[in-house]
Amino acid sequence: MKRTCWRKVFALTVLTVSPAWAQLEGGRTLYGLDEVGVVVENVHPDAERRGLSRATLQTEVALRLQQAGIRVLAEDGWEETLGKPFLYLDLGIVPLDNFPVYSVTVTLQLRQSACLVRNLIVCETAITWEDASVRRAVSVSRLASLRQDVRDAVDRFTSAYLAQNSKR
Repeated sequence: MKRTCWRKVFALTVLTVSPAWAQLEGGRTLYGLDEVGVVVENVHPDAERRGLSRATLQTEVALRLQQAGIRVLAEDGWEETLGKPFLYLDLGIVPLDNFPVYSVTVTLQLRQSACLVRNLIVCETAITWEDASVRRAVSVSRLASLRQDVRDAVDRFTSAYLAQNSKR
């Protein structure tokens, strides 16, 4: 029984496939980006009870971006902005039955409008930058440690952003 559980943890945390390969080399899709919105979703109720509320995480991400010099759009304002750019934070937290352990993924994506070259009328939201480097098992008592994983992901985004926009 215990062995089966750990196999599930391994499968969920290590073998998850990431679409990061679609990212352009060097983060070129970040060049010229002036501002972003922030959207946080899929925060598990257990994480909420341990201080990882959606609202708190959204505020922390926005503050970290602003500290790096990136302008953050109001929660209801990014949809009206050219290109509709927003950072999407997804906390995948899956409790494992009969064990005080969660399978966790932290994914941060920049999503913005992208149009087909052959038909500029066809525009859809696309993932143009992604960090999905956190996949692990976390005990119930350590769920709050995900806050640092989120900070680290935001820092990787700001580093990529600043590398593309430092000479503008």
